[in-house]
Amino acid sequence: MPFRWILVLGLVGFTQAGWPAEPVPKRPYPPLWPDSRFNDDFSALGNPEYQPVEPRDFWDPVKWIALDAERGIHLSIGGEARLAYEMISNASFGAGPQDDGRYLMHRYLLHADLRLTPAARVFAQLQSSLLEGRRGGPRPTDRDELDLHQAFAEWTPWREDGFQAGLRVGRQELNYGSSRILTFREGPNNRLSFEAAKVMLSGQGWLLDAFAGRPLETDARAFDNQALETQSIWGLYSVLDVPALPSWQADLYFLGYDRDPARFNEGAGGETRYSWGTRLHGRKSGWDWNFEGLYQFGDYGGGTISAWTLASDTGHTWTDAPGRPRLGLKANIASGDEERGDGDLGTFNALYPRGAYFGEIGLIGPANFINLHPSLTLQPARGWRLHSDVVFFWRESTEDGVYGPGGNLIRPAGTSRARYVGTQVDFSASWQVDPHWSVSVEYGHFFTGSFLRETGPAEDVDFVQVKSTYRF
Repeated sequence: MPFRWILVLGLVGFTQAGWPAEPVPKRPYPPLWPDSRFNDDFSALGNPEYQPVEPRDFWDPVKWIALDAERGIHLSIGGEARLAYEMISNASFGAGPQDDGRYLMHRYLLHADLRLTPAARVFAQLQSSLLEGRRGGPRPTDRDELDLHQAFAEWTPWREDGFQAGLRVGRQELNYGSSRILTFREGPNNRLSFEAAKVMLSGQGWLLDAFAGRPLETDARAFDNQALETQSIWGLYSVLDVPALPSWQADLYFLGYDRDPARFNEGAGGETRYSWGTRLHGRKSGWDWNFEGLYQFGDYGGGTISAWTLASDTGHTWTDAPGRPRLGLKANIASGDEERGDGDLGTFNALYPRGAYFGEIGLIGPANFINLHPSLTLQPARGWRLHSDVVFFWRESTEDGVYGPGGNLIRPAGTSRARYVGTQVDFSASWQVDPHWSVSVEYGHFFTGSFLRETGPAEDVDFVQVKSTYRF
């Protein structure tokens, strides 16, 4: 085992990236479910003094099953069914026969959370992702007949005076910060998980994780997903309250990453990359903010890596106005390679970002780009959310190409000196019908810019998605 893995795993006692759950939630079924279902907490249903704010739910009998009440052994079962129908024209800007298509995606998740003691539990989750009708067949993130998405054991032996420490080992999702650099990839049909070990520590106003693992490679057949031998990730991630600024929190993190081979506009080669980052975020008096900066260094082939990114998301919500409008602005930049053929690499790598990084249309990824992103969000009625935004894209470096959401090179730089890549317009509406069922519709249009027109096919892209999700 490499020394860095021994170092990370030797820091025993670090906790998951999320503040400790409330001891007794006011209602067992919140309108919005946790991003990762291992964070579900229905222990209030086992409290004889608990009085629900709302009537008991149909699924209550399976959310907190007492297998041995005297010994504290309980089981919670949950799941999700998601259907998404998509229509897209010119998905590769007109470069391939699969560009135009209509297809239906199914995703089913089923999990069981076995609490053996207050300090020990076992969690398992199945995932089935299916695709119908896509011209050109499924993409790697589209189809997986059935597989064990998560299966881990967790032990939390220390819980005292606000301090908590534990260890989680096995197949698991990793999700940190704003999901810009390490997450479970919710947008595509297949969520991402890792074969990993995580040691965990938290206290009053702070937490720290140390982890190491490999991502799972998705195979379309049943129960055949394996950890990728060609990729690994390890690191430390912390979240801290800022005492001098009560409305602020700070994330500080260090990540290490190996991939071989890695392909960029510069070429292909082995990649070892280290990332130092910080994130400042909070909300007050209707304002919300989220600022993040990250620097990367390491080795690529026979050269070195020096890359960076800066990201911001600032908004204001008028809570007393009709529709509670939020006006927001994102401004982001990520480095590209400055000199082709010199052997060194300046392209930023977002590692494992959220799949729908710039909307469900999923065309452009966070590498070698400058981005301005104004948006407007309305909540016209209970459970309803209307959202519109405009995203302007430019290349940060004219020596580098344009990359997709997964970090894949989708258009080499060629001889073009143009920076402008295009403009994307999105409109979406979502309705939380009840605590379990939500529906949404989204339309996106991408207007191609001068760089795409100068380097190959450059048809505008239209995208429509209708989605229905049921969780319990």
